[in-house]
Amino acid sequence: RTLKNFISDELQSKLEYAKKEQSEFIQKNGNSLKPPWIDGNLFASLHEGIHKFEFGKPVINGEMLVIPVYLEHYRENDRVEWIDILVLKKQEGVWMVHDIKYCGTWVFSYSGTLLSNLPN
Repeated sequence: RTLKNFISDELQSKLEYAKKEQSEFIQKNGNSLKPPWIDGNLFASLHEGIHKFEFGKPVINGEMLVIPVYLEHYRENDRVEWIDILVLKKQEGVWMVHDIKYCGTWVFSYSGTLLSNLPN
């Protein structure tokens, strides 16, 4: 609910569909199988999430506002640093989060974009 005021209608619709898909899976299978969309942080390349972030310089690219986001995750004596790309789209004259391009390069990172990974 908190994010709803900041994300595009298309992203909101896909997130709601994913939540519905997850709920239906749980109703059908109970706790015997792991439902989709239950593990990890969908909003960054790294499933484990983010501990620190900093926005880079925004660039307008046609109808989109593209912002590099410098991210960090700490684990004991290990630190992972990477950049993902935040994509905003104007909706009713207001820039709204529309997509995230995953740029992590490790084996188990999300790939593609948030929108392309969510169900239709």
